[in-house]
Amino acid sequence: MKRCEKVVRAARAAVGAPFLLHGRDAGTGLDCVGLVACALRSAGHEGAVPEDYALRGGDVARFSGWLRSAGCGGCGY
Repeated sequence: MKRCEKVVRAARAAVGAPFLLHGRDAGTGLDCVGLVACALRSAGHEGAVPEDYALRGGDVARFSGWLRSAGCGGCGY
């Protein structure tokens, strides 16, 4: 299974997790960054996860770079 497929499978498994700003665990709650972090970790990524962000007004370039560095640049997601 490709790494991208593992990430997608893990993200889909988190459907129904409660929302929690800066949440990093599907059992207690996730936000959008937490969802991506959990999915990437399940596929073997061990890099840093952004912590210093607000609920609104994110920096697309910053997060795109983070995803590319995690190996998801060519996944089509």
